[in-house]
Amino acid sequence: MKHSALILLILSGIVPFADADIIVQPGDIVDINQENFNERIIIYGGSATLTAWSQFKEKITISGGDASLDGGTFKSGITISGGTADLDSWSTFDGPITISGGDASLNGGNFKNGIIISGGTADLDSWGTFEKSLTVSGGTATLNGGNFNDTVTISGGSAALTAEWGDFNKAITISGGSAALTAGGHFKDTITISGNGSATLNGGTFDKSVTVSGNGSAFLHGGNYNQSLTVSGGLLEADGEISINSGIYATGGEIILVDLEKLAGEISLYGDSVLRMYDTVDNFTVSLLTVDGTAKAYLGGEYSFSSGTQISESGQILSASGWILGANGSSINYTISGNGAIYVGQIPEPAAVCFICVAGLGFLIARRLFARFAEAGEAELATSTWPLTGDQLRM
Repeated sequence: MKHSALILLILSGIVPFADADIIVQPGDIVDINQENFNERIIIYGGSATLTAWSQFKEKITISGGDASLDGGTFKSGITISGGTADLDSWSTFDGPITISGGDASLNGGNFKNGIIISGGTADLDSWGTFEKSLTVSGGTATLNGGNFNDTVTISGGSAALTAEWGDFNKAITISGGSAALTAGGHFKDTITISGNGSATLNGGTFDKSVTVSGNGSAFLHGGNYNQSLTVSGGLLEADGEISINSGIYATGGEIILVDLEKLAGEISLYGDSVLRMYDTVDNFTVSLLTVDGTAKAYLGGEYSFSSGTQISESGQILSASGWILGANGSSINYTISGNGAIYVGQIPEPAAVCFICVAGLGFLIARRLFARFAEAGEAELATSTWPLTGDQLRM
């Protein structure tokens, strides 16, 4: 119907909200297409279409029915708590968007204020530009492309950041709920997973560090990581076609790496952190391995480390395959101090014996690989540097 909205609503006898200008209830069909519209709009049923090139100056509330915001400029906020809302392309939204229920589709447009999602379902589709922060504390949000020029914060619910052409220009923080960062998106700032948050990273390019802390968990199944992975708690697991270009820094938590495409940079393990590496990394160019505190590195596969690798305090390297050597099997200096230890071959229990094949000398039986170095307090004897070759460490 092309009547003015006001006449249509008067004929419908609508009076339930005395302080509202336009109310759309079940059974109403409203089409607003005038140039400037200064009244507030409440939609809790029926169907409302707010068409192109109009300017809406007041707040719009949608709690039911079917609403289509098809172009135009929306100067004040939009609140969606139920029904279906379609915010279509070519629209400009100057006020905040708040979604606590219903089904909202943001199909492009320019969103100049923040978006808050606490319930319902929200689909932020391709071609949209989001100038301010996006917050998800409940419900389900799909960020299917677009340009996100401010922070994304996820503290509950679930969020999928999926688009191949999406650009996320500011930090993403996941402190609760779950998030999936998939396909070929470009993430230009830090990714932080903390609290009880969980994130799956299925591809894309990550320019800044990815950090896991608390009880957070991150599962990396693809992508290029151009700065370090940082872990202080929780779990970080990576496998498959993934390139880690700037190493790993851990002060706690557990890191599991399985059959990676590339691992470069330095690996630094402190505190009670644990690193587990399984299968061979295709392009393994780690320049330095440091194991300190009570940290442990479990190595299953063939790995080459550079001279300067350090094992200190009660840190341990445990190599099931027996390969811990310099590039091309060259000699390498390891520094072991305090109660640090290297195990090669079958990973032993604390008091077990490990067997090491030394070229030309048969078998050397050693307890904790050349034993432990010095008791506490004997600083002069606590550090020992000695050359090892590939043959000396290969079973």
